[in-house]
Amino acid sequence: MIAKRLFPILLIFSGGLSRKLLDMGKSSAPVAGTDTPTVTAAATPTPVNIAVTAPTATAAPTPKPAPKIVPPPDGATVVRCNGGNVNLRSAPRQDSQSMGALKLNQRLYLIKYSENYETINGIDSNWAYVQTEDGKKGWIFGAYAQ
Repeated sequence: MIAKRLFPILLIFSGGLSRKLLDMGKSSAPVAGTDTPTVTAAATPTPVNIAVTAPTATAAPTPKPAPKIVPPPDGATVVRCNGGNVNLRSAPRQDSQSMGALKLNQRLYLIKYSENYETINGIDSNWAYVQTEDGKKGWIFGAYAQ
């Protein structure tokens, strides 16, 4: 009897009881001599389909390949470029074609010096034939090889 009186209160507080619980108290008619209100079954909720999309894959950045290090030529000595944006030239002359620029403190392999001298910015020097660590060979003004 106590259970039948508490059942409507449980329905009010639990709001979303399953159909199985509703079937436990089949009688919705009041018991004689009680003021129990009529309990009606709540409408069964309609299932909602929710579209779930997989997260879009973003392409991972392609890692930059490590620079290829070429072994130094036989008899070469290690020097550093003591200037920034120093032109690596195709011949030991200031008017020869530039093949690229070297960075300050870039490691170089000194292969030989030229026989000719030039004056650049008030400095007299011969030219140094060098190889970069990635294998590029060319000439730089000798004053920039230390």
